[in-house]
Amino acid sequence: MHTSSVKPFILGVCTTLFAVWLVSPHGNGGAIKKTSILRRQTPEATDDGGAHSPTGKHLILDMYDINGDILNNEQHLRDVSIKLVRDIGMTMLSIQSHKLEPQGVSITVTLSESHFTIHTWPEHGVALVDLFTCGRTDILPNIGKVASSFGGDLQHAKWALHPRGAQQLSDVESYVTSNQHFSKQLLYQGRSQYQAIEVWQSTDPKESPTTANLLFLDGVLQSSTADEHVYHESLVHPAMFAHPTGAQRVAVLGGGEGATVRELLKYKSIDEVVMVELDRGVIDASLQFLPQMNDCGFGARGAYKNCFNDSRVRLVVGDAFQWFSSQFPDTACDTASEVDKFDVIVLDLLDPELSPDSDFARHLYSKEMMGSLACALRHNGVFVVQLGRSPEPGNVEDIARLRFKTNIIDTIGKHYHEHGTFVYDSYVPSYHGKWTFVLGCRTAACVEKFTEKDAAKVQAAMHAPLVSGATFKYLDARVMQSLQHEPRSYTELFSGAEVRRQLV
Repeated sequence: MHTSSVKPFILGVCTTLFAVWLVSPHGNGGAIKKTSILRRQTPEATDDGGAHSPTGKHLILDMYDINGDILNNEQHLRDVSIKLVRDIGMTMLSIQSHKLEPQGVSITVTLSESHFTIHTWPEHGVALVDLFTCGRTDILPNIGKVASSFGGDLQHAKWALHPRGAQQLSDVESYVTSNQHFSKQLLYQGRSQYQAIEVWQSTDPKESPTTANLLFLDGVLQSSTADEHVYHESLVHPAMFAHPTGAQRVAVLGGGEGATVRELLKYKSIDEVVMVELDRGVIDASLQFLPQMNDCGFGARGAYKNCFNDSRVRLVVGDAFQWFSSQFPDTACDTASEVDKFDVIVLDLLDPELSPDSDFARHLYSKEMMGSLACALRHNGVFVVQLGRSPEPGNVEDIARLRFKTNIIDTIGKHYHEHGTFVYDSYVPSYHGKWTFVLGCRTAACVEKFTEKDAAKVQAAMHAPLVSGATFKYLDARVMQSLQHEPRSYTELFSGAEVRRQLV
């Protein structure tokens, strides 16, 4: 923020501090696997790389159990504040400090980036910090430094980092950093050849409490250990259940966390799972920080067993298109041996919402790719794909926006039994909505098995094929049977009747 355009106006200091920053209109202003449900929208960047765009980050940090002598020492806190501002790389314009009676200290630092304040209660061991910075200053890696500078630590603190100026939150902000009363820790942050990878641990005090590890790719939530079983069981088991004779050879495209493979290895019939994943970085991060998602130690208490080390798993790190093209060229339908084909193919890649903007997504859901995948299936094979967020029933705009998915479903259906394409969805709490899956049966026997009406037979058929110790956390016979019915939102998508009725 340009110094000539900033005028701090302190309204008052007591148990809280309220600062208003008046920005002159003549100044330069201040500076900021699955598709995101909440897409970030920010003001247009300037040609200085965003240094003077009207956006920023706002840290709220509440610290507890701090030595009262530290919190009551005005000069020490003043010196620490000046050093902290310098170490983080911000520019101090002025500083005001006040020793309060009977005890406590209040400090306000005016920054060219905005402001920093701290107010202390020594008798309670409490210090509350407010730091707003525009421009390119990255606060997140420095939150621990802010806490330790004043004698605190993040184990005895609550914090939130809020975007300012952005119209919507990113997934990381929405699920983790903007929730002040969640305990949270960044377990891993890195960048592979293809994307940024983050793993956060978050504890919601309202849920028992529930601690979950969350995987984000390029800032978009992929999986949460709190409910990933809902997604992965819905993706894998209906197809395995529907296979007429018990799938032996399965291909998985994507699924770098390992949970899709985990669910497949629950079946006695499995001889081989070929998993094709582009990004080795996702696999490595998942093995280290999401072990729950790749643990195949079914029934063995406390004994972790890496699913990728199972002799039945063949991991191919590479491009799924290239691999399939090399294994199943255009002539595969006529020339490929049944031995080389698959009983089940599981597509766990990009959501189709990306298809307007991504060449990869457009090709993934193209007629050519769907045809190639069908040709890679054995004569009684089953295909299943996740198709992203389900439309909200009765929501005209939502249904209109996602209507293009009917074209993808129609394309899939052309390669399977006349009555063998099924659309179903499951509510995944972390995705804030229902998630769509499409299953294709090549044979009438598959259709008959998937649509079994006898709950007792469904229950028996679900559990009999499982290895010892393997269980379901989400699916049971009732849920499996519910997947036989097309979701209302897709009935509306296909018919258009509800949309037309509301538009008239």
